[in-house]
This record gives sequence, C-alpha cells and structure tokens, in this order.
Amino acid sequence: MEISYNLDYDITIMARIDLTPELFGSLGETYYKEYCAQKGWAYTSLEQIYKNSIHNDKLEFKFGFERILVKIPFPIQTEIIETAKPSNNQEVNPSFVFDFLHAKHMQVMTHDIWMI
Repeated sequence: MEISYNLDYDITIMARIDLTPELFGSLGETYYKEYCAQKGWAYTSLEQIYKNSIHNDKLEFKFGFERILVKIPFPIQTEIIETAKPSNNQEVNPSFVFDFLHAKHMQVMTHDIWMI
C-alpha cells in the first residue's frame, strides 16, 4: 500500500482560528485556572456546586491536579448555595453570575487552613 502526501497543502489553515466570544471565554477560564495554580488558590465552579451541592459541610475544589475537600463554614453555606443557582433558571444549559469560587491555602502553626 502506498501512502502519498500533498506537500502543497497550506498547513497554516489549521492554525487560523476566528476570535469568537466562546474562544475568549475559554482562554479566560484557562488563564484563571493557571493563575490559581501559580498563586496557591484552589477553585471550584458554581456549576459543580449547583450539581453536587455541599456534603458534610464540604465542597470539592481543584488545586492543581489534586482534588481537595474544603470545609465550608455553616454561616456562608446558604449564600454559596443561593449564588450557585443558574441565573437563567435553566437545567440544560445553566448560566451563572460567577464562574468560580476559590479558596486560599494557608498554614497556621501546624494546621492547614483553607480560606474562602
């Protein structure tokens, strides 16, 4: 079997991409996640909170490639749950006022603490 290649094909066509609102949204999300990783912040999306809610006073956050459980103080749980409801009231394609909730890792004496 013989394989032939068209060397006249302009490979740069694959590198051309339209600048759309979706692209800017994706790049913004990527930038945010990388910023969090570099600065020691963990994050979770409001969509994840909406789908999974708070279990045993904890939410799952992403911290780099790790998944960590962060204890959510009871006084702010209701506010987080209310904020994580879709602003467009749609189950299929939910839209949220904010994209992420983040927490900062701190070490106090010998205890690891996550501040939301």
